[in-house]
Amino acid sequence: MKFYNYVFLFLVCFAQFGFGQTWVKIWSDEFDYTGLPNSTKWAYDVGGHGWGNNESQYYTDARSENARVENGNLIIEARKESYQGSDYTSARIVSKGLGDWKYGKIEVRAKIPTGKGMWPAIWMLPSENVYGTWPKSGEIDIMENVGFEPNTIHWNVHTESYNHSIGTNKGDKDDFFEPYNNYYTYAVEWYEDSIRFLVDDVEYFQFDKESSNSNVWPFDQKFHLLLNIAVGGWGGLQGIDANAFPQKMYVDYVRVYKQSGIESNYTITVNDWSHGSVVKSPDSIVYSPGTEVNLQAVPDNGYVFNKWYGTVQDTSSGLDLIMHSDYFQTPEFLRPDEQVLNSQFLGGIVNWGGYGANMNVEFGVHKTNLSVSTPNAWDVQMSQGGIALEEGKVYTLTVVAFASQNKTINAALGKASAPWNSYISEPLNLTTTPQTFVIQGVMSSSDPDARVVLNLGGDAGDVMLQEISVVEDVVSSNEYFEENGLVAVYPNPFRDKLVVSSSEKWSKLSIYNVLGGLVYEDKNYEVNKSFDLPLQTGIYYVKLKINKLDKIVKVIKK
Repeated sequence: MKFYNYVFLFLVCFAQFGFGQTWVKIWSDEFDYTGLPNSTKWAYDVGGHGWGNNESQYYTDARSENARVENGNLIIEARKESYQGSDYTSARIVSKGLGDWKYGKIEVRAKIPTGKGMWPAIWMLPSENVYGTWPKSGEIDIMENVGFEPNTIHWNVHTESYNHSIGTNKGDKDDFFEPYNNYYTYAVEWYEDSIRFLVDDVEYFQFDKESSNSNVWPFDQKFHLLLNIAVGGWGGLQGIDANAFPQKMYVDYVRVYKQSGIESNYTITVNDWSHGSVVKSPDSIVYSPGTEVNLQAVPDNGYVFNKWYGTVQDTSSGLDLIMHSDYFQTPEFLRPDEQVLNSQFLGGIVNWGGYGANMNVEFGVHKTNLSVSTPNAWDVQMSQGGIALEEGKVYTLTVVAFASQNKTINAALGKASAPWNSYISEPLNLTTTPQTFVIQGVMSSSDPDARVVLNLGGDAGDVMLQEISVVEDVVSSNEYFEENGLVAVYPNPFRDKLVVSSSEKWSKLSIYNVLGGLVYEDKNYEVNKSFDLPLQTGIYYVKLKINKLDKIVKVIKK
């Protein structure tokens, strides 16, 4: 349900109020041509000798092997080759003198290189060193990555007081899903009193003006843009992989905007569909510029707040916003013992592995596109490891899912390595309406590194997943029953007949084999019952539910 509610809420807010902040494009390069980068927009920083960072490359001048435009992309290529006394070549193109800006929004859609030794960057420097040489006149790092951390994106600012040479630079970092295989839009919104760093319109870091002194805020002068791949330096702290070359950074476009007109009112769109709610203070539909608003995430009973997703990402349940833009925020509420990371896909596809079909996340829904059938269900699979399971404990696997047409998939907890056997497994019959599937099982042995896995292949049909959860059955309370003497299961061991007796009626009796599979279930409300159980010889677990509590007894069939 959450997918439809979120889209509806978003469209309503957009249609009625629009976006309070208007950006007007004033400069761009769409790279819709072929050849060297447009010389009316780009120049080159040229040379070697380390660039003050112990870098190993030589930046070349208008050399198509290192900088060119083709197939709708700017390509900056780092190569292993001897050139002008250096062992590597690359390019650093700059807009200085051709594109210089003070305040505004700068965004670059790019796919970065990978490999030890790589150091791609999208960044800005002052066009004139009004306050002195680096770092006195400032630096804005829109995107930096080092090859030994291939999924990590860094954002930083450097000033006289805050810079890496003295260990005080201000910044942040976060992990993204394979930025070397996927395009992301890296951007800054630069205001008179703050600089916001965004990826795909989500803010990850903000640097605020704390003083008018240039040693902390030199960002009141014109800056220009730089795009480059360095080799070595920070990127080479763990060495340079000579076999990684050549490496390329692909840039789809560069766009620069300025704010237009007087600030209008702003809106906050809060999506609080899952396991909690949000209190807005002050509560309003629209807010005037500069209004201070607090969002307080309130979890439902049995859940805890974990993280804010959206325009601002934060781990504090109370989120303070100052209204100079529209905000779209979603709180994540989890069970306290939740084992699945990114269980509601609010963080996109991160923490999940998969193969066999195209997979993506939109509006908190994981979608697997399967337009044709496959021979086996496991031909298309998604999974996450690191699930800790303990012997004798009951675990609940919950899946919220639907499909583009009726389709059966399989969900399981199992081994994360060969022979890949399942501990708990069940088919899920999906329809076009979201359903919540709950699978329970008892662990016959411990596995500290199991996985949750969904086999999505077989019949054609797109599969949409809204939540995948794995928790221990926390209402289980053998101690309660033992202390109060409520339940007896006998004889033990047994042959074909087993007697279950309790002082209170039970609502459900379940028997599981050592693999966690359900072999018998009784939902009659009884206090004493004899069962004929023609089971194979072995170990079984009897689970009895009384007053929302569970009693689990290990029994042996002779």
